Amino acid sequence: MEYGGKLEIWDIASGEKLYSVHPYEESVTGLKVINGTIFSCSAEGVISVHKLQEDKIICYFVSENIRSENNGHLTQRYIRGFDVRDGLIYYGDDGTNVKVLDWRKGLVHKLINHSEDFGITDSLSCHGNIMVSSAYSLDNGAGYVNVRYLPEETYMTTLDDEDTGRILSLSYAESGNKDIVITAGTQLKVWISNTEQR
Repeated sequence: MEYGGKLEIWDIASGEKLYSVHPYEESVTGLKVINGTIFSCSAEGVISVHKLQEDKIICYFVSENIRSENNGHLTQRYIRGFDVRDGLIYYGDDGTNVKVLDWRKGLVHKLINHSEDFGITDSLSCHGNIMVSSAYSLDNGAGYVNVRYLPEETYMTTLDDEDTGRILSLSYAESGNKDIVITAGTQLKVWISNTEQR
């Protein structure tokens, strides 16, 4: 019996399933469609890129043979959050760094997301020139959000009130001259900053 790991395309009007592929052994943990390209990731730590062509879902990339830009160690872990921007896949897992995958080259580099030795990145989101990523410290049980400027990937600030638990989901938006980050997990919080003071 098949359980998770499937990608399917459905006709919303008719409710009919049009296409289905089963690229993963475990559940799909992230999905994003950009201009007909399907980016997805899984609980087993695999990322794939598919396209719908000639009435078929064609696989263009699977992250089985990716390597670090500096030949450092890459551990395949449960992928908890990911987003895609300018052909790069940003993803977080049960490790202390955000990983950045250039899927066309099969190369990964890492962005420090935790100051502690043990941590998890549950969620991240790219919006315009901003990336926000959650961080959860296994050392002290604290959650916080790191903000980076894209495409340079420059660290900007950390949102931390020292009273936030694990952040399982987050989103970034702009409203007028305000930056708004909404986080959800053990609490629902809204973080607002004034872009004129950034």
